[in-house]
Amino acid sequence: MTNIKQSEREDRIKKLSELQKAGINPYPASSERTHTIKEVLDKFKKNTKVIIAGRLMTMRSHGNLIFANLQDESGKIQIAISKKEIGEKDFKIISKLIDMGDFVQIEGECFITHKGENSVNAKKWKLLSKAIESLPEKWHGIKDEEKRFRKRYLDLLMNEDLREVFRKKEKFWEVIRSFMKEKGLDTLEIPDLEWWVGEDA
Repeated sequence: MTNIKQSEREDRIKKLSELQKAGINPYPASSERTHTIKEVLDKFKKNTKVIIAGRLMTMRSHGNLIFANLQDESGKIQIAISKKEIGEKDFKIISKLIDMGDFVQIEGECFITHKGENSVNAKKWKLLSKAIESLPEKWHGIKDEEKRFRKRYLDLLMNEDLREVFRKKEKFWEVIRSFMKEKGLDTLEIPDLEWWVGEDA
């Protein structure tokens, strides 16, 4: 397994070099975004122009068409990348040098596939960050308990249920803090504990 991971890493580093030779900055300083993915899905309307950004979680090639799932902090949506729409040069770069885990910006229009899935048809794209390390295997995620806690960011990335738990915990503490502030209490943070103190403390 270690040898496989090392081989994948070396392959991605090679692709990074090829992207730079093609004149593409693999780590640009800025990006654009008009909508989060959740905003696109919540107000979905065909032919709406959007610019979204996120991480490629899956990629499926069908000849001159690539379907991919793009995920940001708010949700996930399917994008369609066709040679006809994006151009032969860019399509070849995406096909050969872009991997799952890479961060990209997609400018395109909303459409509904034949299967009824709300999607975005890419017209332009921009690489935001080339990932050197590959993601955990999609269907099984991280099974090693020690690794899950040591690399919590990977567990959160691959596990939607876990992300929802953390969102609820964040909301819970947000409400608690708001309530305590209304009562005139201040927060005192020390390692591993959080105390609330009033004026008489």
